[in-house]
Amino acid sequence: MRKITDNIRWRDLDADMSADGRLVFSSNREDNPRVDLNRTSEDFNIHLIERDGREPKKIVASRDRELKPRFSPNGRDIAIIRSGTRHRLLVAGADGKGERVLAEADELYDFSWSPDGRRIALARRDGEKSGILLVSADNSEPPLQLKNVNQALRIVSARWSPDGGKIAYIVHPLNGESRQLWVRHLDSGREQRISPENLQIQQPPDWSADGKRLLYAALADYRFRYDESTHKKVYEGAMHIYLSDLEGNHRQLTSREALHKSPVFSPDGRRIAFLYAPELDSRQLSLRTMDRDGGNENEWFGSVTRNSNLRWVQ
Repeated sequence: MRKITDNIRWRDLDADMSADGRLVFSSNREDNPRVDLNRTSEDFNIHLIERDGREPKKIVASRDRELKPRFSPNGRDIAIIRSGTRHRLLVAGADGKGERVLAEADELYDFSWSPDGRRIALARRDGEKSGILLVSADNSEPPLQLKNVNQALRIVSARWSPDGGKIAYIVHPLNGESRQLWVRHLDSGREQRISPENLQIQQPPDWSADGKRLLYAALADYRFRYDESTHKKVYEGAMHIYLSDLEGNHRQLTSREALHKSPVFSPDGRRIAFLYAPELDSRQLSLRTMDRDGGNENEWFGSVTRNSNLRWVQ
């Protein structure tokens, strides 16, 4: 059996919103969709929706895949990962023009703009080495290798703190040990493990507005087994939401043995939005909110796909 078409349905991914309300996202949507019996792949390109809500406009396109578009803090530029034989980090104007390459590697996992918009922190793998690279958004300064780890580890996420002084990153050991959340203090070079032992950190964390706390989801007591009677994998344990500060204090905010993922702070820091499902392998999730202490939980929307991400805007 082989797939003969990829355009039965559109898929819109990796949405980001500027401060003034423009929306940018990656999508495989096409201007003139048709069945192509010889087609075995699909293109993901970058689309923009203006504040007035007009139809999306394709602004960056190639025969490779353009993924994870993110506005610069001032909304004038968009950074993009182009996935081909090698991965490239691109920056273009918000209209898609003036495209320039800032970095390339075998794999680019994640990136984050600095609060002043001058630099980008990039989690990458090149050959057997993985690390964090700092690049200048206008190519005016040479790249700085901030961290480089050995072939037994991967750094798969890099997120700049709102105060500009720290970068949070996730270390993924290849030997099956737990995925860990760390913070690097840029002024001193000090590195600090944030996540408790025996947790498997999943998605990139969300910083509090003051840069003193980190919100993240992690698997706890996770295991799976194969059920011979149903011929399916059975997943056990839970994915919980945690809040940690830089003083070594941790709080688990959820308690049900269920899936809680993609937590983000509200703009005022008093509430948290997240995705929920009763089972770890659920394909459909619901959007929920709760107070920062874990109380007053509410469900707002009950049909969210598993690979969705959240951003709380004012």
